[in-house]
Amino acid sequence: MLRITGALAEGFAYGPFAGVTVQWDPQDKQLADATAMKGIVVRARGTPRSYSLSIQRAAVLDYDHPRATIAVTDDWQELRVPLASFKQIGFGKAVPVAWNDVKGLELSARVSPGAKTGLGDFELEIDSIRFE
Repeated sequence: MLRITGALAEGFAYGPFAGVTVQWDPQDKQLADATAMKGIVVRARGTPRSYSLSIQRAAVLDYDHPRATIAVTDDWQELRVPLASFKQIGFGKAVPVAWNDVKGLELSARVSPGAKTGLGDFELEIDSIRFE
């Protein structure tokens, strides 16, 4: 099980965030082809709030990886996130949608710049993550 704990506070120009990135290969030489997959399934529980799940792609060079939001509750739940729901935020260069160059995944708690909702302590537990 993966357990992420932290606290989000004001003071970062791009909005506070904390989380974890899992890369298949630190040199980005091993990529996964998820073209045949329909989505990602996350079994999670934690501080009730929205979390960001992003797919790290080799084609994205400016950190604007496609991401989707998951709503976590206190109870264990299996969250299904369709690949079609992953979108770039838009601060970087737009990259055509493709899933043949996946280099990892990122899970994080985020707060938009200037927002107050979502600040404070959080805990996120992940029991499993899989493509389906």
